[in-house]
Amino acid sequence: MTNNYMFRFVLQQNEKVLKGLICALLHLKPEQIKKIEMMLNVKTYHTYSDKFVLSVLDLNKTELATEEDKAYGIDYWAHFFKAQTWEELKELIKDNEFLQEAADSIYKANADEIVRQQCRAREEAERRERTLERNIKILQDDLENTKEERDKFKAEYENMKVELERLKKKYNED
Repeated sequence: MTNNYMFRFVLQQNEKVLKGLICALLHLKPEQIKKIEMMLNVKTYHTYSDKFVLSVLDLNKTELATEEDKAYGIDYWAHFFKAQTWEELKELIKDNEFLQEAADSIYKANADEIVRQQCRAREEAERRERTLERNIKILQDDLENTKEERDKFKAEYENMKVELERLKKKYNED
C-alpha cells in the first residue's frame, strides 16, 4: 500500500480499515468508536468541522514507537503501508482483523482496472516529480558552481587590471 492513490481509495471505501487505523493512532479499542464521519470533503476540500485530532504516522521511524504504540499495533500499520509484496502483507496480517480487511480491500481494488490505472498514473507522477527534483538539484548545484567560477574570474580580472595599471605606470616612468 505504498501508493498514495491506493491508500486513499482503501481508507475511503472501507470503514473497518479506517476504524482500525484510527484505533491504532489514537490508542483506542474498536468498541470505543461508534461512528466515523468524513470531516473533509475530498473533492472541494471544505472542512465540515474544526474539532478533530491530527495524528501522523512516520513510516520511516517505526523504531520510535513506544510500547503503548506497539500495543495498539501502530508499528504493524507502518510496516503494512510500506509492504512491497503480498508475502510481506500475509505475514503482517495474521493476527489483525483490520489489517486482514485492508489487505482484502487492496486485493479487490487491484482487480479493478481503473484503480490499477490510477495507481500507475500516481506512481508515474511521483517518478516524474523525483526526476524533476533531482534535475533541479543538479541545475542549482551547477548554478552555484558557475557563480563561484564567475567570482574567481572576476577576482582574477581585477588583479589583472591592477597589474596592468602597475605595468602602465612603470612603462610611463621609463
